[in-house]
Amino acid sequence: GDNQTMAWLKHASSSSQSNSGLPLKYGIKCPTMIRATDAIDILVKMSDQTRLVVGVRHPVRWFQSFYNFRVWEHYSKNRVDETVPKPSELTDGTKHWRDVSTAYARFDVYLRQLAKVAINQNEMNDMLNSEQLWEKQISPNPFKVFIYTVGQLQDKNATRDAQFRLDLQEFLGLKTPIIGFNEVAKANVRNSTIYPEYMDICEPRYKRIRSQLLKHGKETSRWINDKFTESSDVVVSSKDYFASVVSTWGDDPCQST
Repeated sequence: GDNQTMAWLKHASSSSQSNSGLPLKYGIKCPTMIRATDAIDILVKMSDQTRLVVGVRHPVRWFQSFYNFRVWEHYSKNRVDETVPKPSELTDGTKHWRDVSTAYARFDVYLRQLAKVAINQNEMNDMLNSEQLWEKQISPNPFKVFIYTVGQLQDKNATRDAQFRLDLQEFLGLKTPIIGFNEVAKANVRNSTIYPEYMDICEPRYKRIRSQLLKHGKETSRWINDKFTESSDVVVSSKDYFASVVSTWGDDPCQST
């Protein structure tokens, strides 16, 4: 949660060296940091050397994956007092379930808060009024941003994959090369149990949700490709490939399966 993030940041700031006396590089995975930019504001006060790594994916696949993860979490943590909402209850921008909402698929809305590109009044109004779930604010910061699509973590093109890992290594200032992501044990791996609330977003009953997410995706992909990745503060590996993948966010992935 956001409070846990704040606590972690404060802890990290109090311990900046390893036992050998060499400076430590801390990393934290926190998707809410882009949405709730209070954490960004704290980081600005702590260091101007922070690097932000932002992963994005097709909004349709993102929603299904995030919803099913929360269902799995509901059972694995035995949240007996919690009712799992239907996906259709999370589509009007007034309700979310542990951050699951179609509104959250407007990645461009939250990326605007990082102030990496100038936005006009219409874009500002769109950002502020896109939903009624979370407060939004522009949080100017000196941080560079490395943006990637989740597919780049498992790219079957060996040349692109090697370049991606090299670009990320250089972006983070690491001396040790980054190994292939397929060789790294995955966190939050779900068991094989199929819970009744799991959704297959390609089922006909979810067509309206897909349509909404595809509309979001088309708008988001255009803004990311045309504006965000043009910033000198934003780094993209294999930019043409990244843009080609993001440009498909208006296409229904269920039509190709």
